[in-house]
Amino acid sequence: MLIKSRLIRAKEYKLVIKKISRLKNSLQKRVGHGLMFVIYAM
Repeated sequence: MLIKSRLIRAKEYKLVIKKISRLKNSLQKRVGHGLMFVIYAM
C-alpha cells in the first residue's frame, strides 16, 4: 500500500513539475517578446 501511494505521489509531483516548467517557458517567451518590442520601440 505504501509503495503504491508513493508511486501515485511521484506521478502527481512530475505532473506539477511539468506544469511549472511550461508556465516558466511561456512567461519567458512573453517577457522576451516584450523586451524585443521595447527595444524596437526605442
